[in-house]
This record gives sequence, C-alpha cells and structure tokens, in this order.
Amino acid sequence: MSIDSSFRKPEADLATQATGIGALADPVRRALYQYVVAQPDAVGREAAAAVHVPVHTAKFHLDRLCDEGLLQAEYRLLPGRVSGPRRTCHRHPVASVTVAGTASTASSYPGQNG
Repeated sequence: MSIDSSFRKPEADLATQATGIGALADPVRRALYQYVVAQPDAVGREAAAAVHVPVHTAKFHLDRLCDEGLLQAEYRLLPGRVSGPRRTCHRHPVASVTVAGTASTASSYPGQNG
C-alpha cells in the first residue's frame, strides 16, 4: 500500500503558515517584508537603506523570510553587465498572503513561465 506524497494534512499547512507569520514578529523583519511586497519589482540592497539597517542585517532577515516562504529570492546580473557575479533580489511570492489586514497577491512576473 502506498500513500500519495502530495497529500498534506490541513494541520501541516496551518503549522507552515503559522511559522511564516511568526517570522514577522520581529519589527525589522516585518518592515523589510512590508517594503518588499510594496515594490512592483524585486528589490536588492536598497531594502536595507529603506528600513535604515545595515545590508548584512537586511540580508539575514530577508533570507529568513525566504526560508519561511514569505518572500522569494532571485539572482540578477548587476545593471549594465552581461556576465559576472549575480546580486540577490527579493520579491513577494506568487501565492497570496494576508498579514494584519494587508493582502498581498502577486501575479506572474517577467521571466516566469506558466
């Protein structure tokens, strides 16, 4: 007898969502999340300046938000370059998330197939 691995119990989904929302308890993390989801395109280092924290602090919090599924990371070449190191940028995921009465519904964005 095999069990369909795509089946997920509602409790598991609720636990995942609660963990993600718990990640927003930190005021810096919440400010970064609000800044990123308010932008029409993915953001990079400017998110740190927007919430007045050092870049390494912003990176730590943005990575946590990505780990929790609240944000999505993508990697882009620096402007004006055709090769070389890529910069990490963050955007809201395609899914819909509601936090404290603020709904954020993302649609498909450039470069995404589907």
